[in-house]
Amino acid sequence: MTNLPSFLKSGEAARLIPTVADTSKEGRAVSILLASMMSVRPLSEELLSSLGERVGKRTQIECYREVVFQNSAKNDRPDGLIVVRSGKKEWKALVEGKISNAKIDAEQVCRYAEIAKSNGIDAIITISNELAALPTHGPVRLPKTLSRHVSVFHWSWISILTQAHLAFANAEFEDEHEHFILSELIRFLNHSSTGISSYGSMTPEWKELCSKIQAGAPISRNNDHVSDAVASWHQEERDLCLLLSRELARPVQIRMSRTHRDDPLARLDHDADELCETFRLTSVFETPDTAAPIEVTCDFRRRCVTCSMKLKAPEDKKRNSAKINWLLRQLVHSNDERIFIRAKWPKRATDSYEKLLDVRADTSILEAGHEDQSLVSFEVNMVENLAGKFSSPRRFIQIVEDFVPAFYRDVGEHLTAWVPKPPKMRDPGSDAKDDDPQSKKNGQGSDDVVDLSPGADTTPRQHSQRSIFVSEAPWHWLRNKN
Repeated sequence: MTNLPSFLKSGEAARLIPTVADTSKEGRAVSILLASMMSVRPLSEELLSSLGERVGKRTQIECYREVVFQNSAKNDRPDGLIVVRSGKKEWKALVEGKISNAKIDAEQVCRYAEIAKSNGIDAIITISNELAALPTHGPVRLPKTLSRHVSVFHWSWISILTQAHLAFANAEFEDEHEHFILSELIRFLNHSSTGISSYGSMTPEWKELCSKIQAGAPISRNNDHVSDAVASWHQEERDLCLLLSRELARPVQIRMSRTHRDDPLARLDHDADELCETFRLTSVFETPDTAAPIEVTCDFRRRCVTCSMKLKAPEDKKRNSAKINWLLRQLVHSNDERIFIRAKWPKRATDSYEKLLDVRADTSILEAGHEDQSLVSFEVNMVENLAGKFSSPRRFIQIVEDFVPAFYRDVGEHLTAWVPKPPKMRDPGSDAKDDDPQSKKNGQGSDDVVDLSPGADTTPRQHSQRSIFVSEAPWHWLRNKN
């Protein structure tokens, strides 16, 4: 990679050990990241696939830093350029990174979008400590005149670190050098001096909004505090998702509708309306191979956070006590007093709601008043009452990020969904006469199995009540007959 692309005036190949000024944390971080993407195929696969770009075995990736284009002003110097070549297809993206508390500059991104449009660049990737639920939900949205030609994606540094963890834990490496380089990248991104951090505090408006709701004051959808609080929760939601992904070494996703995936503003409006109507914020996390998604609810009035999973009651058990014991056996090692079980009954019957430890001591308390009904489903809840800590922007996040993983350890990883048993094969010796009462009366349609394989003894066997006669016809005749 000695020759620069023709559309560049200047730039350097991305280096694992860049020679940049000590004050240029952004330039150093971006260079190390891009060089790692060129060197470690599993990492580039993880990152670029999140943008919809497939990386195959023959895909070539070239990365440059501090690039200046032939037809752009000298002061417009994006932090990086990624060129991905797969056969005749070529995909290019500019990279702009921010570090520590620096935010993505919308005006700067728009200037880069103009450069990208005039040079056939497909996308712009922004990187900062700001979190987004999806790469398409970044902090900057281009005007329509530019968005038709250039896509804008966003990675948070902590999401890059998470993707690196997942690749390190699950990928197959072609050689030990890839493994070593990725481990060094993870070490670099984890170091406090790098300036990379997770979401550490809710917006300052969070505290005032909590106080208003507690005081019973009406909150309006047009109030900026509402939108700011929801946007802040969306960032914490993403941080929780990445935290669980690193803890489980498996990708955890936020469940959202297709409409909300395509339009983050619509998602923001929907959740803001829900907050004004119910005084709650709810997120659903899809974790691989678990019995059900994990639902996390923040209740502003009760000042509590609840984690829950819903399970269908086993249909092969008739007694409610057997259904309850089926669930209790899965939670035999869960002794946290914050765990509750909600039993749901048919139609509009009132739910039963009891503490797990009390149900374990006496299962009848969960079915009291519903003895003549069949239990439909369970909801296992874990409730953390935060009281005054709920309104603390920093304390709230610390408690939630301890609480949600604790729920997974005590509940989530132990639950198994009920699955119907597969149907059994009919007895090979049975036929349509099995259901004929007259046949049964005559001793036919029994459960006895007769071996009709070649050379088998097909002589009639005598039984105390009935006998079975099998034709002595040659085997090949029977086979052709059937």
